Amino acid sequence: MEGEGNREKETKVIKSRGLTCSNCSATDHLRRDCPLVTCRACGRLGHFKEDCPSEKKRARAEEDGEVSVCRSCGSSRHVKASCPLRSQSVECFQCHQRGHMAPTCPLTRCFNCGSYGHSSQLCYSRPLCFHCSLAGHRSTDCPMKPKGRVCYRCKEPGHEMAECTQTALCHMCNQAGHLVAQCPEAVCNLCHERGHTASACSKSRFINYKAPHSIESCEGPFLVKEHADGSSAGEASLNDSEGEHEKRCQLNPISTPPSEVVPAFVSSNLKRDGRVAVIVDGGYFERILKGHDRRDEEQYKLTVEVLRYTLDFIGDIFQKDPVAYWFDTDPAAMTEYIENSMPLPHREKAFRESHLRKRLLLDEMNSGRQLGNVVSRLIGRMKRQKGYTRDGPRHVWVQTGVDVAMATCVIEIFLYRQFEQVVLLCGDADLYPAIQYCHTQRRSSPVLEKSNPVRVCGTSKSISKLYGKDQDLSDFLPRILLDAPSHTEKEREIVFPTYSVFL
Repeated sequence: MEGEGNREKETKVIKSRGLTCSNCSATDHLRRDCPLVTCRACGRLGHFKEDCPSEKKRARAEEDGEVSVCRSCGSSRHVKASCPLRSQSVECFQCHQRGHMAPTCPLTRCFNCGSYGHSSQLCYSRPLCFHCSLAGHRSTDCPMKPKGRVCYRCKEPGHEMAECTQTALCHMCNQAGHLVAQCPEAVCNLCHERGHTASACSKSRFINYKAPHSIESCEGPFLVKEHADGSSAGEASLNDSEGEHEKRCQLNPISTPPSEVVPAFVSSNLKRDGRVAVIVDGGYFERILKGHDRRDEEQYKLTVEVLRYTLDFIGDIFQKDPVAYWFDTDPAAMTEYIENSMPLPHREKAFRESHLRKRLLLDEMNSGRQLGNVVSRLIGRMKRQKGYTRDGPRHVWVQTGVDVAMATCVIEIFLYRQFEQVVLLCGDADLYPAIQYCHTQRRSSPVLEKSNPVRVCGTSKSISKLYGKDQDLSDFLPRILLDAPSHTEKEREIVFPTYSVFL
């Protein structure tokens, strides 16, 4: 009786205020009491889904046709949140080791107490004030805050560190008597020795036309001009555009070191029958040349000349016309990498080098001039992945897609017999399975039995990585070495004077 009385009072209030049901537009009840409301679970009238008597709440693991699998260990008995091996499978973003995370990494240094093994958020020591550098309080509650700035060197108020009369402390080891540039704990980025930084390095190397040597012992005439001009030359180079810089370099020939003379390869007059395909890893070919770190106009012209002599050398070995496929990174992908991922101070230099490389090297291919028999396949991309460097584990940018494309090209040319001979000019061990596959097909298939084996070309320092230590007696030897003065093929010796430009 009491419930019915309350219902009547509520109905009178609804009518007096002019309220209506949003479901059926009736004036004697609201939507929560509407008898025409439809349940989304069972489809019946009179109740909502939350009050449905036939609704069964089941766990996700018990759903029909679904099985929960742990993403850490692969077990179907639990999920990743309750995995007992979860702490062992997690990877630290700082040292890239498993078993812990970055806040508890042994390499993590606490900014509060200064010790290693935890971050400042997990520190149990007293808080450190960033105003006076004393422990026990925060900077917001610092008692020395009304006295003004506090010197970070002597910890006394009233002056800044630039006006401090005490001896400066090294920011790396916190000891007096030296600065960071001469700190015994510092590691130089140029010579990788302890005791100094790159700005104070006395072994900074300078590439000259003679040999690598230090700047102090350099006898080049262009250094005299550089020191005589002083800082004005550096300021002018920053204000000049790319076109003005190239024009001034042409007018002043002593501003750049002279290029190395490439010994020419003289081709024989023997008759050539058929064609030989040379699959070239573009990045590898540039790295095995002397002075590849210069990346200037003279170096790219030298690369074009050496590539032309190398192809003629391979053509004379097999007495066939050489046709090369140059695999390299797409210039558009390289431009995107420079714009989005390279630090701003290095972008201008990188864009200039990329422009010179495309104009002087890549555009020469398929042009009908010096490299008319070279087909450029620019399919490489740039990706960021974890790697180990001289400074420890960190993310690095690497080239991707070139090895797969080269392996596919070698297999297709060999299986379809598009050329009488296939030569792979690279130094990557990842391409060895593709060569081994072609060699296995040559042994087992009667169609490919008379085909010539795939040959490998490169320098003596990198070719050993491709083959490994264990070699088959019936393997596709001998190798073609570019840093050797000559090559012997079927009791015929081919002299290669261009070998002196290879590392």
